[in-house]
Formats: sequence, C-alpha cells, structure tokens
Amino acid sequence: MNPLTPLTKKYRTSNDFMIRQSVKKELNKLIETQATKKPIQSNYELKVLKKEKTNHFSIQQVAKYVCEKHGQHLESVKSKSRKRELVIVRQEAMFILYYAKAGYSLKSIGQFFGNRDHSTVIHSCESIINSIETELGYKEEIRRAFLHFDPKFNFDKKGLEFLL
Repeated sequence: MNPLTPLTKKYRTSNDFMIRQSVKKELNKLIETQATKKPIQSNYELKVLKKEKTNHFSIQQVAKYVCEKHGQHLESVKSKSRKRELVIVRQEAMFILYYAKAGYSLKSIGQFFGNRDHSTVIHSCESIINSIETELGYKEEIRRAFLHFDPKFNFDKKGLEFLL
C-alpha cells in the first residue's frame, strides 16, 4: 500500500482548515522523501507530484534570462515603469512562464513582476502573440527562449503550434 493513501484520505475527508494544512505539509514532506517508485493512487497525489515535476525552472530564472537577453536589470523590469523597452522584456518573460506550463498561476507570475494583476499577464501574452505575428524574426527569438529552458519542448502539446 502506498504510504500517501491514508494521508490523502484524511485530507479529503477533513473539513477543518488546520488539519488540512498539516496533512498537506506531511504529504509534501512524504512525497519529497519517498525513495520508492510505487504507483500513485489518488488524484491529489498526482496533482502534487505533477506540480513538483513541472516546476523545473523558476520564475526568477526565466526573468533573469530574458533580462540578460535584452540587456536590462531585473529590478527595472519588476518596477512600475512603463518604458517600452522594460515592458517588452516583462511581457516576454510572462509569456514564456505562462505558455511553458511550468505550473505557475497567472497571479503568481503577476506578483513576481511588481505585484501586477493576473489580467496584466493575460494582456502580456496577447501582446507577444501579436508581436510574433507581425514582427519578422521574433517568432524564432521566442522559440529559442523556450528551448533554452527545455531542449525537448513540445510546441504542439503546449498549444504553441503557431511557433512551429
């Protein structure tokens, strides 16, 4: 029997917030320390492990990469500035983070970039898609950024067929 099963059952059946939080912490610790490769049995276990697996790069790493590529400082990009050269860098990083399906929510991406709203992240993605369609060479630049973080990145499965 999988050692996670009793904890997930306790998590699903409890209505008490404090119990759920402590069980969630126990589950996360157990998942991290579990050395065996036994099959996962519950949806919660799958969700937690999938999230851990998909976060193979951080928001910070993507932001630094895009900033270096454009010759900007991370602090400037995270600021409230609306300078075009900073906005482009910010939008590109948000686009990569969102479409890489790295497990980060729109809210967490926006919070990293100067406490911006989730709708700003959506607008950033739409702006980058528009730039890809209109600017020559920008499509290849974005493709290279995705491949920098995951050399085996599958554009078809991630809904980015337009980058092929």
